[in-house]
Amino acid sequence: MDCSPFYAGATHLAWCASDAIIIPVRVDEHSIDSLELTLDMLDNPDSDFNIWAERAGGIKRPQVSAVVMTMVGARSATKGVKDRASQMYVERAYEVAAKHADLFDAENPADAFVITDDFMSAGRISGALSIPIPQLKVGQFHTISGSRLQVNESQLRYRKELEYLTSIL
Repeated sequence: MDCSPFYAGATHLAWCASDAIIIPVRVDEHSIDSLELTLDMLDNPDSDFNIWAERAGGIKRPQVSAVVMTMVGARSATKGVKDRASQMYVERAYEVAAKHADLFDAENPADAFVITDDFMSAGRISGALSIPIPQLKVGQFHTISGSRLQVNESQLRYRKELEYLTSIL
């Protein structure tokens, strides 16, 4: 269940109904803070979620199956190396996860991380036209909000990243 990052109501209900969760995290300060808040709420026995879960008969908290780092830029001159700002946010997310290692399905929380690129035009086309990224054709043009966008070769890399994400779930 996809919930807005509001830490009550629907999010708590989704956690109660779930055995496992996937947490998307953008490479920005707010998202790292939100990751920390989310993991704290799941881990802290005095959080509203855990208090109400206990009152409801001891509902078991979900495990974290994956942290999906999104919008990770690839602006480095070296192929396959992320820009320094992205690297810093990924490292900070690892540090936050390590503080709550018991929440993760994986023995090492770093093994639950999936790093995805900024999907750029392929992501915009996919989202706007409801076409899954793997079904987009390299070289094809689409018009989104008056802008003509082309699916470029990076779609192949994005598809592999999404296949990897699916494989760890």
